[in-house]
Amino acid sequence: MDANKVEVKLANGRLTTEKKEAKEKREENRFLSERRNGASSAASGCRPVSMPTTSTQPLQSVC
Repeated sequence: MDANKVEVKLANGRLTTEKKEAKEKREENRFLSERRNGASSAASGCRPVSMPTTSTQPLQSVC
C-alpha cells in the first residue's frame, strides 16, 4: 500500500481513512480499467488535548 494514496482525517474524536486506486491496462485488442474505493471510520472515547505543531510530534489525548 502506498501511503500517498491514503487520506487520513481526525475530527471530533473520529478517525476516518479513504483509499482510491485506479489502474488501466492496454493490450493489442483489449482495454482494462479498474477502480477501487474504500473507506473506514472509527471512534474512541479519547479526546485531543493539544494538536502537534509538526507531523513528527505525537497527538496528546486524554482517555
